[in-house]
Amino acid sequence: MIQKEKAQFPSYRELFKQIKNQLYERGGMTAKRSLLIGWPALIIVGIFSFIKNYDKNTDYVFYVMPLIPLALIYMTAMMNIFSTERLIWIDSYKNKKEQDEKDSFKIAKKLFWPSFFMRLQLFFRYYFLPLFLYFFICYLLFKFSLSGQLGEMGFLYFLGFFIVAGPIILWFYFKFINIKLRYIWFIFLDNYGKNKSYHDLFKEMHELNEINKSEAFRKSLAVDIGADFLQNLTSAAAGFSLKKIFGSFGKGGKVFGDITSAYASDVAAQMANLSKLAANYVLYCYSVEQAYKVSQTSNENIYSLLETSNQNVSKNSHGLSWIVLNITYREILSVIPLYLGVLLLMFVLIIIEIKFKISIVSDFIDKSKTDQLSSKVVMIADQIMGLAAISVSYIGVKRGCKYVSGKAIIEETDYKKIGYLVAIIPILVSLYATHLLVGAICLGIFRTPYLMNKWLAQYKPEQNKA
Repeated sequence: MIQKEKAQFPSYRELFKQIKNQLYERGGMTAKRSLLIGWPALIIVGIFSFIKNYDKNTDYVFYVMPLIPLALIYMTAMMNIFSTERLIWIDSYKNKKEQDEKDSFKIAKKLFWPSFFMRLQLFFRYYFLPLFLYFFICYLLFKFSLSGQLGEMGFLYFLGFFIVAGPIILWFYFKFINIKLRYIWFIFLDNYGKNKSYHDLFKEMHELNEINKSEAFRKSLAVDIGADFLQNLTSAAAGFSLKKIFGSFGKGGKVFGDITSAYASDVAAQMANLSKLAANYVLYCYSVEQAYKVSQTSNENIYSLLETSNQNVSKNSHGLSWIVLNITYREILSVIPLYLGVLLLMFVLIIIEIKFKISIVSDFIDKSKTDQLSSKVVMIADQIMGLAAISVSYIGVKRGCKYVSGKAIIEETDYKKIGYLVAIIPILVSLYATHLLVGAICLGIFRTPYLMNKWLAQYKPEQNKA
């Protein structure tokens, strides 16, 4: 039972000392991790900058679009791993665990699925409803403005809420929630592998938040706002300087300046996040010591993952490869009824999407029987790839649920409650995203001959004159 005694929390000097130590120890590795996570985005930034600075036709933008979903998937997965790795850095530093960057990354990869499901819990508990209300209100305002029910100023009301009022409200709410959740990831790390449910984790978080509540909240908020301010200041200064310096070397320098500016902004953001975690960890350790009358210690279940990761992963092991590989034909066939059910639920949306794709194909390729056949091939390939993607996503999520449940980070009752919800969301997202992605790729393939003919046609008048 947590004692409600007044805790003597650390001063700002102690918080800043911990931040300085973490930045000194892990600053260079944070910059490397930022490059490892964000290189797809940097490539996309470079392509757009190349198109802008060299006055290329906007048709080239079309070939970049299929890369964006793939980049988002990769960056989201890597960011999830790196967010866990930062926690391991801070915990191992305080408890004097000898961990190099390779070891911490291996452990973080082992914690991929548990941390992923934890993020789902946080999203649906604290972030889903405000975002849903925001978009729903925007939808209502837009609908009423089009119908004229809000008068001549209806569209301005929509823009005012969509661009100004709504984002400001969400910013204040998310800032408050982020401070409220300042201990949850440390609690997650300390309780991994133990017989604790999500309910237990959030209950402990609420109890620790009561320890010297106002002072802890005030100091965490001050560090959060200060880190964000320095991040924005650093990003703006570095971005302006890099663009100015490299821009003096011509168009190629401007492209390189845009890329380095984007990278510098991301590094500043990662450094700010590391600083927030370092400060909050000091507050967390003091809260735990005050609550349980013992010092916070490392969870050996976390560091024992390093030993298992160094062993060969067998076919039946519960490693990450077990979740996504070794898929049987029976598992693939079992997902077909689910796929057909989802298609039935999304029938109207898919029909609209297919019509939208046909209109795009018809606009950018010659009107001929071959091109009409190409549009049909696009739709057929779309459906086949959609089935393959939904099969892999469903099986991966299903195995992931078993993997997390086996590690006892959630109880069986929680698994039953969230199992279907957790499984259906990636299925719906992967289905819709795959339709869009495969359609865009196929469309790009079939547009290539048309664009080449269009490019060659520009030189025909000159050849005739010669």
